[in-house]
Amino acid sequence: MKIHVRPMRRDDGAVLDTVFAGLSAQSRYLRFHAPVRTLTRSVRRALLDVDERDRLAVVAVSAHGEPVGIGRLVRDPGNPHEAEVAFEVVDAWQGHGVGRRLLGALAERAAELGVGRVRALVLVENTAAQALVRSVFPVCLSRSEDNAVELTGLLGGNRGWEITMDDILADLCA
Repeated sequence: MKIHVRPMRRDDGAVLDTVFAGLSAQSRYLRFHAPVRTLTRSVRRALLDVDERDRLAVVAVSAHGEPVGIGRLVRDPGNPHEAEVAFEVVDAWQGHGVGRRLLGALAERAAELGVGRVRALVLVENTAAQALVRSVFPVCLSRSEDNAVELTGLLGGNRGWEITMDDILADLCA
């Protein structure tokens, strides 16, 4: 199945709506960590607020032109070398490598922007997403937070980041 990944634009509201509509209630819960039925205006505005530097997103599009997933990267305002990643893939396309393509595109873009460390907050029961994040960002540490796991990965090897004893202990205790 051929997939093309492109940058998301501020005017891609229809793309956002199509991907959101393709998510089951369970997929929405796993992505947003809450039972989200609709996207509020403020959430839509935030998800479409991309600038290609501090807040960027990529869209996976099928060979037929339908959007099938979105991945996003938001740089930490307090530390521009760190960012959070998140992604969603419509149910019909899950398990076909779309999530990997989205995260791979985000990893490339993050490295170009000088981001060396990424985080993903994933619900404990979302083991597929945890495994995918760990496979794209192989140096991955984890910390449990309530019912979610914060996964932290380094881009391009160590790239000058230090893994502290707190990181090691948190990973051992997870």
